[in-house]
Amino acid sequence: MPTSVKLSVDGMSCEGCAGSVKNILTKCPGVVTVDEVSVKNKTATIQVDSSFSVDNTVQSLSKAGFASKQLSV
Repeated sequence: MPTSVKLSVDGMSCEGCAGSVKNILTKCPGVVTVDEVSVKNKTATIQVDSSFSVDNTVQSLSKAGFASKQLSV
């Protein structure tokens, strides 16, 4: 059963950025679905499985210029 994870994502300034973040998250191992990416709140909520690694996900976002960290599980 997937688990909900909320990330803070800095560096988003428009819906295009949110789309980029969503595309990156969709490709990260362990991410089952991307529920929401909010430019206003600078957050992303995703559903993950047991193979999810927050470190790998943060690194993938960082490579694209988005600083992030896990806020909650």
